[in-house]
Amino acid sequence: MKHSNVAYQVMWNRLISVVEEQAQALVRTAFSTSVREAGDLSAGVYDVKGQMLAQAVTGTPGHVNAMADAVAHFIRRIGTDNIFEGDIYITNDPWEGTGHLHDITMVTPSFYKKELIGFLPVPLILLILGEGDLELMRPVSMKRVYTCQ
Repeated sequence: MKHSNVAYQVMWNRLISVVEEQAQALVRTAFSTSVREAGDLSAGVYDVKGQMLAQAVTGTPGHVNAMADAVAHFIRRIGTDNIFEGDIYITNDPWEGTGHLHDITMVTPSFYKKELIGFLPVPLILLILGEGDLELMRPVSMKRVYTCQ
């Protein structure tokens, strides 16, 4: 199917609005001062292969590589056949997708008609992570968080 330039621009604007809304929701609801006041976060949309489609204007560009690494990490570790609706993947491992221990990257798979179509990652900084407890500072390479449905 061939699309016109106008159709591509409409699709692009929609992708940007989705990730921008995602980032703004994080800023409005964040407990972290770094996120709320300094905007130390990002948001993006990735396809099923882990390739970035769009990134929010809000936030810091330094999180772009962290998002890409985290999405690739979860695809590689979990495999697309083991990713399900309602899953949320979280890591603070600096070698697998955050950059340093105080960053957390959450990746949510996106589905359309029960088919995996992409990922919505959100890297952000939490300065209180592990504060006072070195055991909590250790990287968490992979967590699957189940949501109540």
